[in-house]
Amino acid sequence: MATYNQILRQRRMNLNLTIEDVSAQTRLAPEYIQAIEQHNLDAFSDDYSFARYFVHAYCDAIGVNWAVVQNEVDADISAYARQRQMALTLAQQRIVDEMESVTVEEEPEVDFVIMISEVCNGYIQSDSAAKTYEFKLNN
Repeated sequence: MATYNQILRQRRMNLNLTIEDVSAQTRLAPEYIQAIEQHNLDAFSDDYSFARYFVHAYCDAIGVNWAVVQNEVDADISAYARQRQMALTLAQQRIVDEMESVTVEEEPEVDFVIMISEVCNGYIQSDSAAKTYEFKLNN
């Protein structure tokens, strides 16, 4: 059985329409029409609600019944989003694992310390409630 992107491409070709023709009719960029036909969901920059909307608009423009492909589109986008999220999670975990293996060396020497008092209403606080922050700068 053909997938929704294959159905859309075949229907467009049967109507003798170019990607540019569909783009003009739907006002979708040709790159998105092509991405839908090639099943390239990466083109939608992780905003898959746009992908769903664009497929719907494409269906309407060339006479493909959205209700027939809607469940497949939704399932496909959900699966793709889960796969991307899992890949991101695994990449983040690898980064954390690599960070844990880094050993901390002894603290470097500090050449000088800058003291900064908290400013309140444009004036430096001078009473005992004034907060002082210490920033250590290395050479």
